[in-house]
Amino acid sequence: MRGVFVKSFSSLFTLVLIMPSVLARSLHSSQNKGDCRSLKMRNNAGNHAKKCYPGYPRKQVSYLPYRNCYRRFFAGMKPPEGLRRSNSHNPNIRYICQRPDEKRKSQFGTMFDESLGLAVFSAYTLTTKDIDFQHRARPASWAKTPGIENQGSDAIYPSLPYIRGQLVPALTLSNTGKGDEGWLSTFTYTNAVPQRPDFNMGEWLEFENKIRSYARNDCIPNRGKLYLLTGTSFVHSEPDWPIWPRDPKRQPWLANIKDNYLIPDSPPIAIPVSLWTAGCCIDSKNGTVTGNFAVIGNNEEDPQLMHTRQISVEQLQSILKQDRKTAEDFGYIELEKRKRKYRERFEPGRNS
Repeated sequence: MRGVFVKSFSSLFTLVLIMPSVLARSLHSSQNKGDCRSLKMRNNAGNHAKKCYPGYPRKQVSYLPYRNCYRRFFAGMKPPEGLRRSNSHNPNIRYICQRPDEKRKSQFGTMFDESLGLAVFSAYTLTTKDIDFQHRARPASWAKTPGIENQGSDAIYPSLPYIRGQLVPALTLSNTGKGDEGWLSTFTYTNAVPQRPDFNMGEWLEFENKIRSYARNDCIPNRGKLYLLTGTSFVHSEPDWPIWPRDPKRQPWLANIKDNYLIPDSPPIAIPVSLWTAGCCIDSKNGTVTGNFAVIGNNEEDPQLMHTRQISVEQLQSILKQDRKTAEDFGYIELEKRKRKYRERFEPGRNS
């Protein structure tokens, strides 16, 4: 696997897809094992007792990325910046602590864009205890995340030429948490994106397998912890990158997003043009970055157009900078238009 994911020791840029070593070290001093913030309060015996804000710890969805149940999946507990504007400028962004139910611990975190009905990315980690990957029983139906208006449902996909592709693969989290907690937590519509079957079960699956192999055979045996981000993009990956950005004829996606939805004239669930993964292996003893990589592929049915390949994290950064403008400029306007059309068609008595 060392030939598959080339090691790099460079610290990384403003997008903060993968944290530099100095921030990675802070992980070991700042990590909070709980899913809630605590108040120091004295109990009847006069001792300090941990108290959580009422109703705060078990809610899955937040408008801000500050909760420990979300931040703990990032090195140094620092979520990436630059993939979308901050929530104060983009009210459609939600941050989700993904778990199979509200009584259990979060298994991964998702940044979700309500204007597109689609995750920006999901973040997850692998350690020594997590790499005994095994297939488990699939749930009868996929879960919907409370508090998210625009997401998929069991009724949508059977009639479409797309399948429910998981950003965080169930097999990758099959041994995280207690029992099947990690596995079950991935079968949620806020972790699902519309994928072409041949892409999902072909080139993209091949790289998911390579990433699991890298975790099991390279990163973790060398006392590493693997941090992973898998996300969506509306920029088409081309094999001749980095020439492509300078060719205006190869930048069609901003104009085409309006046609890139699962169901016309319904609340929007966007179809991503490409998927990507960024990974970073951090030494669990000294916090240094021992390896990083990125992968991108096009969500196409034709293998000749998928172009799934490993790229540098710097190249991925350049791609996603274009993607941010595409998604933000179009998403909110399209959301409001589709909501209005949907209400006119199905809820004629409701005010817009």
